[in-house]
Amino acid sequence: GWTYTGGEGGSVYVWSDACTVVKQIKCTNQQITVVNHANGKLLVGCKEKKVTIINATGGNFALAKFVQLGESFPKSLDFHEGNLLVGQRNGTIFEFKNVLENDDEPKTLLQSHYDGETWGLDLIDGGKKILTAGDDNKIMLINTENRTVERSGKVNGPAELCGDYKDVKSTASTTGVYKP
Repeated sequence: GWTYTGGEGGSVYVWSDACTVVKQIKCTNQQITVVNHANGKLLVGCKEKKVTIINATGGNFALAKFVQLGESFPKSLDFHEGNLLVGQRNGTIFEFKNVLENDDEPKTLLQSHYDGETWGLDLIDGGKKILTAGDDNKIMLINTENRTVERSGKVNGPAELCGDYKDVKSTASTTGVYKP
């Protein structure tokens, strides 16, 4: 498979499984703040307060759309059933419904991490729940249907989501010297 990293100069680097850069994709002139690959889309957020959505299939990369955020820059992104989820630096989580087909204003799902940045988010349980983590030392499980926090907890240091946690027991790790 491929691995993606973002750089200070606004480019995304595509790495092969041989640990070599095989492609550089210029997305912005500003610092990349988040890169995620989800459901055939490469999602790139930057300090320019926008998200670049790139079709990424079979080693081919084509621009699908730019999405302007306005309020803050993205720190976490996910794409599910045509909807773009954006966790922003200010803690707000936006959902853009059918983002590739329309330019509707985003729906604010919630403002979960009041005291810090949202560092990770992912849809789980078929999109019925959102798992978030942030630098406010909180991990939250949010029900998207009734917009309630089902569970939340504190960890010993800022937390971010890691790996494909759907198949492992560890769902988040702290970014300090603490064990997950």
